[in-house]
Amino acid sequence: MGKTSPITDLIVSYLNSRAKILSSPDTIIFFDKEQIINQINNSWSWYKMSNFNKLKTAEKKLKKRNISYFYYTQDELNSINEIYKFNNGKAKFNELYFKLDDYNETRIRYYTYDNFIRYSEDYNYDFFVYLFSFFGLKSMRWSYTNVHNTEKNSDKNANIGVKDLKSEFQYSTNETSNKSIGIEGCKNFENNGSSFYFDSCERRAFWYSYCKKEVDDIVKEILNRSNRYSYEYYKNNESLQIRLDNRLRGAKQICYEISNNTHHKVIITKMIKISNKFASIGIKLNSTNVDTKCYTKKYSINFWDVQDMELTTLENILGNTQHYGYNIDMYRAHERYEELSNNHILSLDEQLEILQEKIRIKKLKTNRYSKRQFNSNDLNDDFTNYSLRENSIKDNIDSL
Repeated sequence: MGKTSPITDLIVSYLNSRAKILSSPDTIIFFDKEQIINQINNSWSWYKMSNFNKLKTAEKKLKKRNISYFYYTQDELNSINEIYKFNNGKAKFNELYFKLDDYNETRIRYYTYDNFIRYSEDYNYDFFVYLFSFFGLKSMRWSYTNVHNTEKNSDKNANIGVKDLKSEFQYSTNETSNKSIGIEGCKNFENNGSSFYFDSCERRAFWYSYCKKEVDDIVKEILNRSNRYSYEYYKNNESLQIRLDNRLRGAKQICYEISNNTHHKVIITKMIKISNKFASIGIKLNSTNVDTKCYTKKYSINFWDVQDMELTTLENILGNTQHYGYNIDMYRAHERYEELSNNHILSLDEQLEILQEKIRIKKLKTNRYSKRQFNSNDLNDDFTNYSLRENSIKDNIDSL
């Protein structure tokens, strides 16, 4: 770096005091400390102080927008604790990262905007599937509308004069393109029964001889089985709690719509403006092309019929002796299973009769129009009749 001035030493000390401190903020960006020091150190003394003041102005703007910033060397950036992942790897300078708040203290994940939107939605979907599969989830269908905006930003510095003794002005350009896509999908799930549902639902099954359990205790028990999903995420996600409550009150279908939060897109836009203004001192975004996606997703969630699920649940209980330790009236459980099973058999018999009738009718039609039943004389008769009709029409025309 060569000989430094007192002002440079002050700036270096200032930057060092704001390095190597990483908590878990919601939004974070890393700046190259060495690059900033070099740019300031290569200026005239009076201009160094001006750049230092610019740096503090930029910091105020970042704080105002709740963007946490750190000044690191490349080695310091590479040595960040392994529990922090950035786009599933190492952090990079001048990238704006958003925290995926899944309340996992052993793995803290950050993503750039597009990855954050995708992984947040994927995580929310996977969490929903995991939790509700224990409460009789039958199928999920969704439609997805995505508006893809590409915003191209660039900043320009025009210099007049010689190095460090110059007049300077700055301007930025902005170009935006839009593209929309639509996607539909579905996923089906087997009926595996659900003792958790009957432990906590509003409708009490009469073969239970105890009061229902607290939903929170049930959810804790389920989520404690997973290393990926946490109870804290559930407790901080009101929409999940509402939908689970609806299910436990007997809902067979839940429909809802979600859109990505514009909060993160606003932060991106603000960071672009800061970058356009302070890029010359190293406070900038890594890329001038920022893709922002706006989406709307509509979900239709279906659950297994309670009686179908009850039958499978009873089969699981009666077929596994470890369930006998539960506070269940086993006599009534056998009695209820027999009742449901007989009803199911009657239903299948009715369906079989309907299917057999359809088969019978189909066979009659097949035999009626089969080639084996086809008479070649019928074709000759049809041809003769056609010829007679044609001649008759011709005679009528000639008589006119």
